[in-house]
Amino acid sequence: MTNHRPAPHTDPKDAIDLSSWKQRLRDLPDLRWDKVVAIRDALRNRQYEVETRVDRLICLMANEIGVLCRRENWAADNDPLDLPRDELD
Repeated sequence: MTNHRPAPHTDPKDAIDLSSWKQRLRDLPDLRWDKVVAIRDALRNRQYEVETRVDRLICLMANEIGVLCRRENWAADNDPLDLPRDELD
């Protein structure tokens, strides 16, 4: 008695999907492994100042959110059709 496995069903759609995923992987920017290794080592040795970086990111995000909120409020208060043409450019 021989063990026969059925041939895997290959749908052309699956091949296209796999092909598109492979292309997406090729399009990703190169990973700088030297930086990855350096950060891993710093984390292991507790030399990577995560807290300082997180605090900085929080400040940057707060500033960005503030800018977006001001833009949204300005847009809600100002109809672009009411502005002179030179203020639209």
